Parts: sequence; C-alpha cells; structure tokens
Amino acid sequence: DFGVFAADSGMAANDVLRLHGGQPANFSDVGGGPSPERVAGAFSLLFANPRIKGVLAFYFGGISRCDDFAKGLIMAIEKHRPGVPIVIKLAGTAEKEGREILQQAMASNAALYSCIKFLGGIEATVDDLARRIVGLTGEA
Repeated sequence: DFGVFAADSGMAANDVLRLHGGQPANFSDVGGGPSPERVAGAFSLLFANPRIKGVLAFYFGGISRCDDFAKGLIMAIEKHRPGVPIVIKLAGTAEKEGREILQQAMASNAALYSCIKFLGGIEATVDDLARRIVGLTGEA
C-alpha cells in the first residue's frame, strides 16, 4: 500500500498508482497554501500508517508553495525517520527554493534523507512517479 501526497493536483495520482499495480492506502491533498507545519502533519499521518510501503508526492504548487512543502517534509522526516521510499514531483511556485532546501538537507545528512529516492521537476509526470514507487517496492 502507498501513501499519496498531492497539492493542487487532485485524486488522479490514486488512479495512476493503481494503473501501475499499486494500491493507495492514504491520500492527502493539501492544496490551498498549506504551512510547513500542515505539510508535516499530513506526512506524519502517512508515515504513521504501518501498511505504507512507499510515498508518492505529486506537488504542483500554484497557491501552494514548493518551499513550504520542502520545509514540511523535512520536519516530518526528522521527526519520524521513515523507512519507506519517497518519490517527489516538485514544480510550480517557489520550485527553485524548495528544490534547494531539499537538496541541502540531503547533502547535509545523506543517511537521514536516503528515503528520498527521486526528486523531479516539471518534467516528471504522475505516471513516472507511480512507476518509480511501485518499482522501488516490488509491488507490481
């Protein structure tokens, strides 16, 4: 089972995940400009579910800012130290800043952030992410 985290993209990620052999267990859509704390709270729910084998994060920020997403994800990873892979699309408002925040965190503590298996930008599709996360966990 997989956790699906999306912003401003709707429930399509669930359907695409199923198409590639995955089964969504949790879905969190935090569109509308969530704070880093709200993003961290949503990830905490995903990480607390023992059925979760991986997380697909499809974050296409419009109102929602990619830098706030990155800060929230970092907060959640530091708190929960998830042992599941995470694949991410990070595109839209403050994308450059969000990507830099995540890349700096990954560079500063590679072991802690080794759960981040893919960090894509606008070129990454939800189809790409679903294939990656299912492939990482051997579900298909």
